[in-house]
Amino acid sequence: MDISPLNWLAFIAAFLYLLILPGYNIVRTLGWDSKLNPVELVVYAFGISVAILAVLATLVALPFSIGLNFYTIIIPETLIIILTSKEVVGFVRRMLKV
Repeated sequence: MDISPLNWLAFIAAFLYLLILPGYNIVRTLGWDSKLNPVELVVYAFGISVAILAVLATLVALPFSIGLNFYTIIIPETLIIILTSKEVVGFVRRMLKV
């Protein structure tokens, strides 16, 4: 099986999207990013993202007894990424006057 450079690029992009970005959004929203060095930031983001992915996969798979694939995870994962971003949280707080 021949793996092209474009396939590697797609794999790296998916890895960053699913295993770094959700956790990084939460870390940045909570304000922890200024206290951490880059290595700690990646480790924290990765750990939080893996926890989210494990919980999300369990919640999606158990009630419906369906096989998990990229598409059954990507929609809720994208919602988590969007809803935990600093800008969205700030907008909701301003709208609710919190």
